[in-house]
Parts: sequence; structure tokens; C-alpha cells
Amino acid sequence: MTFTEEFVPVQGGGEFDSARYPTAFGITFTPPVIGILLGALLLAGGVYLAATQVWPAFNENRTKRQEVESKEQELVEKQNSLENVDQVIAEKAAATGEFDQVMALYASEDSLNTLLYDISNSLTDPADPKRLLSQFAPEGEVQVIEDGSLGEAANGMLKRQAYTISTTGSYSQTEEFIQTLERQTPLLRVTDFQTTSESLVQEVSVSSTGTVDIQQKEPILQTELTLEALIQRSREEIEAERDAAAEAAAAAAPPREPPQQRRPPRVLGGGSAVPGEEL
Repeated sequence: MTFTEEFVPVQGGGEFDSARYPTAFGITFTPPVIGILLGALLLAGGVYLAATQVWPAFNENRTKRQEVESKEQELVEKQNSLENVDQVIAEKAAATGEFDQVMALYASEDSLNTLLYDISNSLTDPADPKRLLSQFAPEGEVQVIEDGSLGEAANGMLKRQAYTISTTGSYSQTEEFIQTLERQTPLLRVTDFQTTSESLVQEVSVSSTGTVDIQQKEPILQTELTLEALIQRSREEIEAERDAAAEAAAAAAPPREPPQQRRPPRVLGGGSAVPGEEL
């Protein structure tokens, strides 16, 4: 075996002998050509795998990530809704308590008869014939306040029953009657208050010694007034009235007509549509 450092060139100038490689469609499949074809095939395979496997998996992953973010957002909104529900419940409870406290200032259907009995007793005194209850009669039926006489906020929230009262008594007795009305727990409204007095009476007496004694008697007052008892309405009654009003408004509203669907024009045998004619 011999070794030499001399370079022996390949015969034919280093070119591949095309006669030793297969040829198809005018292409000789030399090693470089085969390498290029294999690279193209691998590139095409990579593109195919990316299009059929990688890209759908990427889209699915992105869709799943969006669904997760959407679920997390829904969870946050539900938590906020629960907090809002608790807040609304607390506000409703506070409003209900305030409503009950305000309504407790007014008479109820049950306490109205007791209230009228107490007022009637304060106007009569069997021991004093000068104190007389001339009239204590209701004016009409119980009505719901809707005229704004107590403010817009009171409309539909309260009822009232008016009474005509006419009484006769001294100044002190009349004052006591007014104070009795003021001491009543339910709120009462007094209107058309009028007081008239009889002519002053003087009593003159002469003693045996000739002394003249003049005494001024207390005048008798005749008082007339209209007493309005403000009656509370229950929450159930108010809510039932609002529901009935809403149902009446919905029933009175004109019904919505369904949208009309246009049918396609009828086509004749020649393939032309008849203008202006529908099936």
C-alpha cells in the first residue's frame, strides 16, 4: 500500500456521469436534483402537517383560551351580581323598615274606630250640660289620596276619611278639645276651622249695703271643623294596585303586528318572473 500527497483529478472535469443516473420527463435524477426534490417534499410535508395538524390545534387552543377567559369574566360578573343582590336586598330591607316607620304615624283600619271613640268622649261631659257635641258625622267614603293635597309623594300611599264636627263649650273646653286632637298618635288633619261666640253676658248683683257687683261670665264658643283621618295603606295593597295598573296598561296597548314575509315571485316556464305577482 502506497500513499502520496499528490492530488489526482477526477476524469471528466468533476462532473457527474449522467449516463449512470435515471432520467424522467427530461430530468436526470442526479444527487443534487434528488436532494432538491427531497427538500421540496419535506417542505411540502411540513406545510401539510402545519395546515392539517398544527394550525387547527392552534386555533382550537386559542378558542379554548377565549372560552376560559369568557367563563372567568362570567364568573366575575356573577360574583358582582351576587354582591349587587345582597346590596339590593339590604337596601330593600332598609326601605321597608322606613316605610313601616312612616306608616305607623297614620291610623289603620283597625285603630280608626278607637280613635273616633276617644275624640267623641273628649267632646262630651255629662256633668256639664254646656259642653255639647252637636255633630260628628263622616263625609262620604274612605278615599285614596290622589289629588296631591299632601304632596306628590303621598299620592296612592295614603287614604283619608273626613268627618264634620260641631261642638259647643267654653273657651277652656274648646282648648282642651284641640289639645286632645294634638295628643293623638295618628296624624290628623284639621281644615275649615271656625269658632263663633255668643254675646257676652254680665251678671249684676246688688248687696244689702248697696254695693254693686258686676261679673263677666265666660262666653260659650261654638266650634265647627272638618277632621281628616289619614289612613295607611299596606305594602300588599299598594303592590296589588300597581300590578293591576300595569296589566291594564299592557292590555290597552295595541298588539304588535308580525312582520310580513314576502314570497318570491312566481317563475314561468321560460325562466322569467312575472313582475308584480306573488304566490
